[in-house]
Amino acid sequence: MVLIFTLFELWRFIGANHVPAGIVAKYLLYLLPLISVELFPATMLITVLITYALLARRSEAIAWWASGQSVYRLMIPGLLFAILVGAGTWSAQEHLMPSANIKQEALRARIRGGPPRAITGTGRQWLASTDSKRLYSYEFDDQRGVLNEPTIYELDDERVHLIRVTTGKTGTWVGTNEMVVKEAEMINLRGMIVERQVAAETNLAEMDPPQVFKPFSDKPSQLSVSALSVI
Repeated sequence: MVLIFTLFELWRFIGANHVPAGIVAKYLLYLLPLISVELFPATMLITVLITYALLARRSEAIAWWASGQSVYRLMIPGLLFAILVGAGTWSAQEHLMPSANIKQEALRARIRGGPPRAITGTGRQWLASTDSKRLYSYEFDDQRGVLNEPTIYELDDERVHLIRVTTGKTGTWVGTNEMVVKEAEMINLRGMIVERQVAAETNLAEMDPPQVFKPFSDKPSQLSVSALSVI
């Protein structure tokens, strides 16, 4: 039911952005660990209450006590089942849910029309521009609001062939859509000809605004216990 309601919630974005069915299926698949962990406590409580309510309604509990059996022995199967399922949920929360939540958040942003984003284990981010003509690789300095060691891959108008690669030490915005890359190195690809240029700084126009490059803050659902202990 949760998946059905989620699908209907995203239906208008799927149609407006022409999202392929495979992307939607992957999003729902990576959403399953989060749904399972969130729904387990309530469903486990309801299951136990229904089971023991049926035992009492059919007078099976009375027969159990009349035969001299303890109420604790009647409780043990439910307790053991809860411990077993709880251990499975804990394992899923530690090993499956953090990575799955990162992927489903990225897929959800893609479905809703946001910029595709990926983060490596070293903290380096990969971001696609809104027009899909540039790919950015960088580390964001939140204190100074600049990009450290940025690499910009520029594609042609067909968004297929790589035409320029720009690297530098830092990238600083001088306007909403203009960036200055210091200690820049540019490699131009023109067919079979490769040109390399080095400059103290270079200006890049038609850049995405700074807020697009800011990393998302890690959510607790995207972290394991060891990751939370580091924070």
